[in-house]
Amino acid sequence: MLAGVARLTQHAGQSRLLLTLSHAAGDQIKAMIASIRKGLDHVSATAPQLPKAARWPALVRYIVDKIIAAKAKMPRHTALAPPGLAAAMG
Repeated sequence: MLAGVARLTQHAGQSRLLLTLSHAAGDQIKAMIASIRKGLDHVSATAPQLPKAARWPALVRYIVDKIIAAKAKMPRHTALAPPGLAAAMG
C-alpha cells in the first residue's frame, strides 16, 4: 500500500477512500481490498442492528470462516523426507 496514493472524500455523511495503485502487485492488492469490502458489506447486510464495536468481531468471524473454507479446499500433502535424510535414516 506504500506505492499508492489515497484520497478521502466525504459526501452525504459517508466517507469514501479512493486509492490509486502504482505497485506491480496492484491487481492482487485490488482483489484483497475488494474482499475486505465484501466482508464489510456482508456484516452490514446481515446484522445492521449491531453497534459499531460489535461489527468488528462479526467481520473477524466472517474472515476466519473464509480462511477455514479455503483451507478445506486445499489438497493435503504428505510430508516426505528429503532423499539424503531418508537414506541416512533407513
